[in-house]
Amino acid sequence: MRMFFRCCALLGLNAVLAAQSPLTTGYYGGNSGALDGAVYFDLTAQAPLSVTGLDVHLTGNGFGVIDIYRCPGTYAGNETNAAAWTLVGTGTVHSLGLYQASFVTLASPIALPVGRNGYACVASGGAFAYTNAGFGIPLTYATEELQLDTGAASNVPFVGPRFAPRIVNTTIYYAPVGANFARRTDVGTGCVQRTTSFYELFAGTSRMDLAFQAFRLVPRDGGYTVIAGGAWRPLSAAAVPLGLVDESQAIRSFAGVFDHPGGSTTSFEVGSNGTVSAGPNNFGSEVDPAVFLDRPFAAWVVWRDFVPTSFGNVWWEEGNGVVTVTWLDVLSYQSGGLGFTPSRFQLQFDTNTDEVTYVFQSMDSVGSSWTGGLSNDYLVGYSPGGASLDPGSIDLTAAGFSCTVHAADAAALHLAASARPIQSTGLWLSMQNVPAGAILGGLAFGLANPGVDLTALGMPGCVQHTDLLAAVLFPVSAAGPVVVPITVPSAIGTVLHCQAFVYDPTSGLTPLGAIASQGLQLLIGSF
Repeated sequence: MRMFFRCCALLGLNAVLAAQSPLTTGYYGGNSGALDGAVYFDLTAQAPLSVTGLDVHLTGNGFGVIDIYRCPGTYAGNETNAAAWTLVGTGTVHSLGLYQASFVTLASPIALPVGRNGYACVASGGAFAYTNAGFGIPLTYATEELQLDTGAASNVPFVGPRFAPRIVNTTIYYAPVGANFARRTDVGTGCVQRTTSFYELFAGTSRMDLAFQAFRLVPRDGGYTVIAGGAWRPLSAAAVPLGLVDESQAIRSFAGVFDHPGGSTTSFEVGSNGTVSAGPNNFGSEVDPAVFLDRPFAAWVVWRDFVPTSFGNVWWEEGNGVVTVTWLDVLSYQSGGLGFTPSRFQLQFDTNTDEVTYVFQSMDSVGSSWTGGLSNDYLVGYSPGGASLDPGSIDLTAAGFSCTVHAADAAALHLAASARPIQSTGLWLSMQNVPAGAILGGLAFGLANPGVDLTALGMPGCVQHTDLLAAVLFPVSAAGPVVVPITVPSAIGTVLHCQAFVYDPTSGLTPLGAIASQGLQLLIGSF
């Protein structure tokens, strides 16, 4: 490997990898400050950076001014110490209102020095919306070049009282100053990931597109095959209302046994927020994929902050071995009360075939939801219970309601670098998620990414991300990550294209028995 890196230096091949700008924290809202107030946070720059613009979250509509201040070290403890702050930038903003990113046009770029410093944004003619800690939203956000730690707020800049912790809602656009910043960048995805769950996250009410659609979960090989199809079952005289209210659950037993990939059950927990579970899961109002993938029991969900009332409620019916749970004209919660658009959908559980059918009729897609942010969303899917790998949101309609839910999770092979590739330093390349039956591994290096589909070699779902100018093979096991040390050459500007491969004759992940990681691009720099 050292000979290969020396060759790179002699060739002097240079390329540019884009910075990971922008850094964003999202626009969840949920709380806000007073007119002309301030929000505080820390930024840690790994190299000299220049902020070219930023988005902020403001509560109203109109025009205003955003001033940006900096203090050395950290904002914490300096929120009421006006003498610690220096004005470093100013810009104009046209506020678009809640849950919208309002762009700040800076009078001139803001230089971010290397290291950690506190920052404050002060609104003149506007009020910041921000998020309280406790929604499950992280307090730290990072790209390769920049880290944001948040934060606090005050209704009067640099004057108490201080409200904390508060999560600033912002997006920061930046560029490195100079061309010698070392970077590590993932390209594509590794293979072959298998997951026991699937879901589609509709980030915002208006994105719900499943009205008058249906799909089925058909048992196969210990998991499910998801296919299009299904029909609405009109309620008969045998249907009974569950009498659910806001944030409530009911447990109902049924005749027979329903087998599912996570086990079997003779009862279901039905939740007011569009959920059916094989045991007590108690889904709340805040739609969150991480929560969905970590419930103790199997769950089939159309998760949203629904509110059953006397107008629309949840109905239970059994007949011919089929349990049907129907949300009939339920409304969604809105700040200060109920929304106005009802939703009507149904989950059917066939104890004869163990199939599950999701059927949708009219669905709320006009935004009648709580202004807390996360309850704006829908999440539709299935998870078997226990901690599960995140498969990522799938667009069900675009996929033709076709996907596979496996019997067991298998994370894709991943190649990681322990540090940024700064010239003449050492770092470790780590092969992660090595399958249990692996016997041989390899690292490949090159100077280009051919992006070759490896299906023809018996590796469907795998892509070659390096031109294989050099490679090394070694025995491996799944006992822990396989770690290989390398020395970064003095070849500033050179991009190394790296990839890991593993051979496991027992896993059945591919016909060949080999799998590949994502591509890892290392741009050698001086800092």
